[in-house]
Amino acid sequence: MQGGYGAFIGAFLIGLSEGLEVTLIVSIAAAFMKRNGQPTRSMFAAVAVAILICIAGGAGLTLLSK
Repeated sequence: MQGGYGAFIGAFLIGLSEGLEVTLIVSIAAAFMKRNGQPTRSMFAAVAVAILICIAGGAGLTLLSK
């Protein structure tokens, strides 16, 4: 790839694949919980916290690498 974007494209595709996989797993878990009458609010709160931790970790690693 021109311009040195090959590594970026590879990382983007891996991230996209992992994101779709996580979405599928969370959707299946939410459907199962909803079908059994369980509340899904705590599960989605945990997903939100996990996303925030990942963003903070990525930002921290980016700052440490500079």
